[in-house]
Amino acid sequence: MEEREEEAALNAPLEEGAEELLRELRAMGVRTALVTNSNRRCAEIVLGRLGVRPDLVLSREDGRIKPSPDLVRKAVEVLGVSPEEAVMVGNGSYDLKASEAAGVRFVLLRRPGYEIEHEPSVGSLLEVLVLLGRELCRYTSTDAVTAAGRRASWS
Repeated sequence: MEEREEEAALNAPLEEGAEELLRELRAMGVRTALVTNSNRRCAEIVLGRLGVRPDLVLSREDGRIKPSPDLVRKAVEVLGVSPEEAVMVGNGSYDLKASEAAGVRFVLLRRPGYEIEHEPSVGSLLEVLVLLGRELCRYTSTDAVTAAGRRASWS
């Protein structure tokens, strides 16, 4: 299994907008975390390909995986924000379940063929900044936890 994961980490297309989102958030002083069910080695491979890193990376070696809220709670704690200040961006039902159980707001990154419905949602990571509103960002994240200093308007 780990061999297939590593092959996917080396060869899968990178998420459109991930690099731009992380760079923009960093420029705005927003802290980010990646919470993944993958192993740390695979997460590091993808981040190396991406060329920019979140402030915190939590993988399955760090606790119970999603849909457990454990890693989401840990990310919020390490970033130093409350669950009410956090926003998680994810693309699956395990992400949604983990964020709900952790008390963290959730933005769905829509995927063709996925049967999950949730609002707010975005079709690309490039849309996340627009959704959150540039004025709110003090802390944030992708695939995982985004801890925002002020509340976003979900209109």
